[in-house]
Amino acid sequence: MSGFAEEATKLVRQCKRAESFYATSHSMLPFDDSGVQNVISEIRSLSSDIQRKLRTREVNPPSTLESNGNSSQTLDLSQLSTSTNTTNSKNSTVVASEAATVLISHMALHRNKRGLLLYLRHRADRIMDLVWENGALDLLPQTSGAVGAERALLSPPEQEFMKDYMGLVTAYKGRFMDIDLGAALVPPKDVFVTVRVVKDGCGEVQTISGPVRLTKNSQHYLRRTDIEHLITRGFLQHVD
Repeated sequence: MSGFAEEATKLVRQCKRAESFYATSHSMLPFDDSGVQNVISEIRSLSSDIQRKLRTREVNPPSTLESNGNSSQTLDLSQLSTSTNTTNSKNSTVVASEAATVLISHMALHRNKRGLLLYLRHRADRIMDLVWENGALDLLPQTSGAVGAERALLSPPEQEFMKDYMGLVTAYKGRFMDIDLGAALVPPKDVFVTVRVVKDGCGEVQTISGPVRLTKNSQHYLRRTDIEHLITRGFLQHVD
């Protein structure tokens, strides 16, 4: 039997692996639907268990003195005091045990929620990074290309989020037509760079000398601003 919050811990570990994957490929791991559903199921189970235990305690509160029928009437004061202390001690032990069980379940529930929210927020951050790094958003209607490939890795809600966020970014960029907001924050040292194509799917890029077709393993000497978005997404590799 698995322990509490193990599925949530797996989602958190996925975030760490996704960071390395994103840094090398500028892509995302597939959405772990089964892992997310397992965490949600455990959260619901823990919540129901906590509520059931609390309702049971409200209906059956611990008594301070157990009734022994007619025999209790013959007890003298010393016997009554001893009986009461023993009963209170047992009740205290039961209450403490039940409280500890509820507390553990409560902590496990919150650990699951934190792990799940971390996983979803981490993916949302990567989606926003992807939208900005892809610059021109003309790949959205297509089934191929970088954005099209990413959408196959996203859950339906993530796809809707990506679509809405792309709309916001497009509207924002439209206010600054003379500025490339998707460009790198650090100015390039050289205007022209030598690059090697390391992935398929680049297609053609428009340059001042005309269109250039980028095929895998080919090498080109191009203006950096024309191919910056492909370098950022990992399609091209800078050659020193």
